[in-house]
Amino acid sequence: MIGIRIIKGSSFFEFGMNQCKLILGDHLEKLFAIQQCLYQFASSSSATEFETENNISLSVQINESEVNKKKMQIFKIGDAFELQDELKMNTKSYLQAYCETLLNDETYYNSINTISILFQSLSQELNLNSDQFSIEFADMNVKQLIKLINVKLLQDDLYSSAYNLSYEDYYLYQLNVLLAIDASLYENQVFCILKLHTLTEKLYTKIKEFKNIRFLIFSVKCICKINIEDIYYIGLRNVVDFGNEDQIYDLFSTKKQTMEEIKNMIKDYFIKLSNGTKNDIVDLIMK
Repeated sequence: MIGIRIIKGSSFFEFGMNQCKLILGDHLEKLFAIQQCLYQFASSSSATEFETENNISLSVQINESEVNKKKMQIFKIGDAFELQDELKMNTKSYLQAYCETLLNDETYYNSINTISILFQSLSQELNLNSDQFSIEFADMNVKQLIKLINVKLLQDDLYSSAYNLSYEDYYLYQLNVLLAIDASLYENQVFCILKLHTLTEKLYTKIKEFKNIRFLIFSVKCICKINIEDIYYIGLRNVVDFGNEDQIYDLFSTKKQTMEEIKNMIKDYFIKLSNGTKNDIVDLIMK
C-alpha cells in the first residue's frame, strides 16, 4: 500500500491505496476539488497569476515524498464519449502507446525491416525516371509506421464507433487497451484517473487485473462487491479512508461490534448504496 497526500490551498486529502481507490461521497465541493487537483497535476500546467498572487500551490505526495512528474505517467478515462477522439491517435493517446508496445515487440522486427527495404527499393525505381530530383522515403521505424495507422473499433467482426457501445463496453474497450500496455509500464509510477457514473462488477474485476497501473476512480454509485479498503468516502460530516483501520476504529469505537463485524456492515452498506445521502454515513452504517 502507498500513501497519497494532495494539498492545494485549504484543500487537503490523504488516503492509502493498493491497486485502486474508489472516491465517492456527498460533499460535492470537496469531490470537485480533489478532481481539479488531480487533473491539474496531470496537465503539468504552470501556476497561474491568480495562484501566484494568492500563494496557492499544488502538492501531490506519495509516501510523504513530493512526486517527481518526470517519473509519473497519468492516463485519463472520462465519463463523456471521448473514445472517438482517442481513435485519431494523437500524441497523448493511449491507443498510440498501445500500438508502440505492439510494434516494439521483437516478433515484428523482420516485418518492419522488410517494409523499410521495400520503400528503399521503390524510391530507387522512382528515381530511374527523374534526373532532376531524388525521391526518398523516411526510414520505416516504429514512429513512422504509427503515423500510417488507422484504428477502428470492431463489434461482432463489423466496423463500429464509440457511439454504438454499451455503458460497460465503452469503458472495457479503453481498459483493455491500457491492460495491453500495463506490463511495459513497470519502470514508472503510473496512474489512471477513471471517472464514471456507476462502478459495476465487470468493470471492477477488469481493473483488478492490472499490475502496474493504479486507478483513482470517481463514481456516483458502486454496485459491486468491492474491497472496503479500496473506498475513500468524502461526506458532508466525515471523510473516511476505509483502508485505514485507525480511522474506522475512531469513528465506530463507541459501538459494541468487532472490527470484522463493522467491516462487514460497511461492505453491505456500499453494495446496497444506490444514491448519495446527506445523512451521517456512520449512523447509516451502524443503524
